[in-house]
Amino acid sequence: MEIFLVTITILVCLIGSYLIGNILFAQVISKVYFKKNIRSEGSKNPGATNLVRITKNRYIGILASFLDAAKGYVSILIGSYTLGLLLKKTNMEYLDPFILFCGTFSVLGHCFPIMYVIKYCKGVRGDELKQVSGGKGVSTYGGTVFSISPYIGLISLSTWIVIILITRYVSVSSIIACFTCAGLIWVKPLQNEYLFSYSNVLVYIFLILLLGAILILVRHIPNIKKLMNGIENKAFSKK
Repeated sequence: MEIFLVTITILVCLIGSYLIGNILFAQVISKVYFKKNIRSEGSKNPGATNLVRITKNRYIGILASFLDAAKGYVSILIGSYTLGLLLKKTNMEYLDPFILFCGTFSVLGHCFPIMYVIKYCKGVRGDELKQVSGGKGVSTYGGTVFSISPYIGLISLSTWIVIILITRYVSVSSIIACFTCAGLIWVKPLQNEYLFSYSNVLVYIFLILLLGAILILVRHIPNIKKLMNGIENKAFSKK
């Protein structure tokens, strides 16, 4: 009975986190406040970067990024609270990684919304599938990191800002910042109280954050191809 309760609770938390990730704030903002279809303009990606591109408003992009980050942060909090209660009652230490997976599932939900999964399973491909695809997942991943350690989150955010100012490529700064998050987990001064019950499963934190960074790298493959061909859009461009 105990195992059944734990299993059901884990599934509910993971599915809930995935559905939270399905909320694409850039798409909502563009449609509700600007009457624009973000999937048919700019890069056609329903993310904050494209929102800035089609609205010419950086502050709106920051707002969308903040809301996307909140999805990862809230997912971890929900998982921490819900599974944390079970952890106290059952003393099952292996529950800790599943708390982190709540953040990962939120990122998955952002990148691959439920409609995308359904259409893909039905064999839909090409432009029709792109019309229901998600974003790159960077901000949601960042929110997950901040929930684990604000220090690591701030350092990674600073890394993102510095690299984008130097290269002016959002894709490059995003990829490097995400992999930086995983690497910073091993820096002892950053292994503070914010890691709470995760301190005894540090390797899981690294692997899960690395998994998220790899997912984001994969999501940026089209951008990497554009970089190699010299046609990737730069930030702060007036075009």
